[in-house]
Amino acid sequence: MATGKITEVLKSLNPKEFRKLGMFISSPYHNTNAALLKLYNLLKNYYPAFNTNNLSKAEIFSHLYPDKSFKDGTIRNLFSDFNALVLRFITEINFENDIYDKKNRLAEELNKRNLDNLHDKVIKENELLLNEISSVSFNFFHQAKLLEDLKINFGLERGMQKNISVNILKKK
Repeated sequence: MATGKITEVLKSLNPKEFRKLGMFISSPYHNTNAALLKLYNLLKNYYPAFNTNNLSKAEIFSHLYPDKSFKDGTIRNLFSDFNALVLRFITEINFENDIYDKKNRLAEELNKRNLDNLHDKVIKENELLLNEISSVSFNFFHQAKLLEDLKINFGLERGMQKNISVNILKKK
């Protein structure tokens, strides 16, 4: 198959992730190139093995652009864009699975937008989640440090140095 790098990444997806990739690519928020969705729909016929050698770049091109003559540069660019989109999807999966990171980033954004009440609520939710961790691990300490950093930055930006002195002492 002419899509070696792409298929290597696609093989790493489980069936549920592969279906979600289709939804990701179908979303105009993530993708505005209709040819990328056509490419996904073509490649899904070969998932999960991708063991056919019958699908060349020219055949893929003719499937995607039936009224045009083959242009290697066009198909290379399409493969590159498709690969980038798939890698963005994998990043999104990772982000979705990290509840602490999601909440920390939300708190950062709420802080930037001066949405203090919502910021405080998200910080408290993250503290509760962190307190539910039963084992002390690197991740626990890492997340606790990030949470303290968020509190300190928030207090400094709001001129509440008195309120965050306890957080600063925790950092030593």
